Amino acid sequence: MKIGLALSGGGVLGVAHIGVLRVISRNNIKLDYIAGTSSGAMVGALFVQGGTELIEKFLDDLDAQGLFNLRKFLLKPDPNKIFNSVADTLRKYLPEKFEDLRTGFCCVATDFSKGEPVILDSGDLISAILASSAYPGVFAAQEVHGKSFIDGGISLNLPASVLQDKGLDFIIGSSLYNVSEMEKYGQEGVSPNRIVSAKRALDIMQKTLASVEVKKCDYCFTPPVGTFNWYNFDRINELHEIGDDYAKRHCDEFLSVLKSKLEGDIEINYNKTDGGTVEKVNT
Repeated sequence: MKIGLALSGGGVLGVAHIGVLRVISRNNIKLDYIAGTSSGAMVGALFVQGGTELIEKFLDDLDAQGLFNLRKFLLKPDPNKIFNSVADTLRKYLPEKFEDLRTGFCCVATDFSKGEPVILDSGDLISAILASSAYPGVFAAQEVHGKSFIDGGISLNLPASVLQDKGLDFIIGSSLYNVSEMEKYGQEGVSPNRIVSAKRALDIMQKTLASVEVKKCDYCFTPPVGTFNWYNFDRINELHEIGDDYAKRHCDEFLSVLKSKLEGDIEINYNKTDGGTVEKVNT
């Protein structure tokens, strides 16, 4: 049975994927293919090459460079300089080409011209990851194979369907797109400003887009990070802990579903809802 892993985007929220990856590693689950979008592409490529240890090393390196300083990021005249620093750091830990990775891997970017998701799985690895992570309005569009690309999360934020198309038998997902209730805006006379409204609209659209992909997973982890923003670099340790705790609490359930699939006893889809309950869907 071939097992695939789909990692969603989410900016710094991608740190919450590490807990899921630890569960996979500690239980000696062999992944045949990983598909990642945006920060999920970054984390996924590092995991393919050196496990969670390499991800941690990469994060420590960025922290030592001061790149997790939110004030520095927001006041930086040219955010692309930070983007370039991330690229240089990735080159220290990853091979030049997709073909040199230890496991099958691809990332998703959005074709700026056509407005469609594109699977990048050959050639320059770092350029592809940057294209997948080029959040519009913050980082410039990236050129790969002579075309301009922006963040893959705009068109396919949880690439489960990519793994489905590749014929993987069991698809694990880790989705960071969940939306928490904003209670104060449910009160009479309290209205959000334009910035809050715009961000909320994008979050809702991203969650709706991800929900389609979640249903294509045999099991999908959804760490509860809905109250965080993609740029909360100052809360990276908190995100790390939330991801670890969530993955540990759902480990037994995940292993049970995987075991059932391996034994062929029952075919069940367990998808986590935002409330932490389990949605059971007979297939």
